[in-house]
Amino acid sequence: MVQKLTLYVNGASLRAEIAAKNVQRASSEYAPGEFEIEVIDVRAQPQAVRDHNLVALPALLGNFPPPVRKIVGFLRPRSN
Repeated sequence: MVQKLTLYVNGASLRAEIAAKNVQRASSEYAPGEFEIEVIDVRAQPQAVRDHNLVALPALLGNFPPPVRKIVGFLRPRSN
């Protein structure tokens, strides 16, 4: 079963780019083919902030299967 992830970012900033790359890298490294990732720019879709009660960006939401899970922050790779 493919898990759906949504990454919410604030524009085309360096922070948004790094977060998107980190999510893509982690999903392909640790669980290839198991995640469908959608990136949403909240500047283009401001209603998404209210719909999902987001208070900080970038934010990663696991949408399916339930329950919805949220990860907020820079989404850096794990340190050893």
